Amino acid sequence: MLYIYEIQHDRKMAHALQLRIAEVKCANDLEKNMGGIMESRKLNLKILLVIVLGLGFVLSGCSRSFDADSDRSADLGINSPAEEGTEIPQFSLTRHQYPEAANYPPTGYEFLQLGICSALRVTNGPYDDEWVAVVINKSQGGELWLMDCVSGIIIEPWGMPKSGWIALTIPTEDEPWIEFEPHGLVFNYSQVARISWAECGLPEGVQPEDLTVWYYHEEIDEYEYIGGTIYPELEYIEYPIDHFSRYVIAYQP
Repeated sequence: MLYIYEIQHDRKMAHALQLRIAEVKCANDLEKNMGGIMESRKLNLKILLVIVLGLGFVLSGCSRSFDADSDRSADLGINSPAEEGTEIPQFSLTRHQYPEAANYPPTGYEFLQLGICSALRVTNGPYDDEWVAVVINKSQGGELWLMDCVSGIIIEPWGMPKSGWIALTIPTEDEPWIEFEPHGLVFNYSQVARISWAECGLPEGVQPEDLTVWYYHEEIDEYEYIGGTIYPELEYIEYPIDHFSRYVIAYQP
C-alpha cells in the first residue's frame, strides 16, 4: 500500500511540474508577444513623428511663401498683383462693344434710369468720363466701387483666375447700365456685386421690390434674369456675379 501511495504521489508531483512548466512557457510567449507589440508601437510612433515634422516643414514653407507675397504687395498697395513683380501692370482695357439689341430692355420691362443719380461718382482707381478701374491681386481680392462704395463689386481672394486690372463703367442718361471689363472674365466662383438706385428717384408707382437685375447674354442676344436681393432702406440690389458683362436694373411699368 505504501508503494502504491508513493507512486500516486510522484504522479501528482510530475503533473503539477508539467503544469508549472506550461505556465512558465505561456508567460514567456506572452512576454515575447507583448514585446513585439511594443516594438511595433514604437516604430509606428517614430513614423508618425517623421510625418508630422515633414508636414510642419511644408506648411512653414508655404507660410513663408505667402508672407513674402504679402510683403511685396504691401509695397504696391493691397490691390497690386505680387506675381507680376514690383510694378503695377500698365492699364490696358478696351471697352467692349455690345450689339444694338443690348440697348433695349427685356420685353415688358423698362430700364431704371441710373444715369440721372446725383450721387454717382467714382471713389478709387484711375478713371475718365466712362469708367473707373483698379488692379486686383488674385490672392488677396479687392473691391471696385461707384457711388461712394455702393455700386460695384467685392472680389474675394482667389476669385479671379489671374491678377490684373478690372473696370466698371459709369452710367449716364443715355446708358443706364453698368458694364464690367474685361468683358467675359469668368470667376473661379461666384462673387458679390451691387447696383444702387440711391437718389435716383423711382418712377411713380414703382416700389423697390419691383426692381430686378438682368445681364446681357450675347449668345442668345437678349437680357437674362438674375433677380438679386433688395435692400430698400439702403437703396441697392445685391446679386451674384459669375462673369463680367453688362448689368441693368429693370422693372415692369
